[in-house]
Amino acid sequence: MRKMKRMTTWMEAFVNNVIHIDEHNREHRLGRRTFEMGLNTLADLPFSQYRKLNGYRHHRSFGDSLQKNGTKSLSPFNVEVPGSVDWREKGLVTDVKNQGMCGSCWTA
Repeated sequence: MRKMKRMTTWMEAFVNNVIHIDEHNREHRLGRRTFEMGLNTLADLPFSQYRKLNGYRHHRSFGDSLQKNGTKSLSPFNVEVPGSVDWREKGLVTDVKNQGMCGSCWTA
């Protein structure tokens, strides 16, 4: 019974996510969104479970060491820095990869 409930939850999440993706992509085709969405390995997760996987987890000890040992950024010297760079034009963008807890890899 427990397995059936879990499967029902996953199926409901998948169907809801497909509907959300379809609605978003319809808006994209109408020019109201700047990106398309698609299915990935997270498509069967309910949003509550997805949120538990997604995002940086701050560890106090790590943050404390950054405050004590931080570095400063220096402005470029004698270098012309462009306002923007499209790395795709330079052939330097790879396929989307699962980067674990970050979650942003699935937005590419």
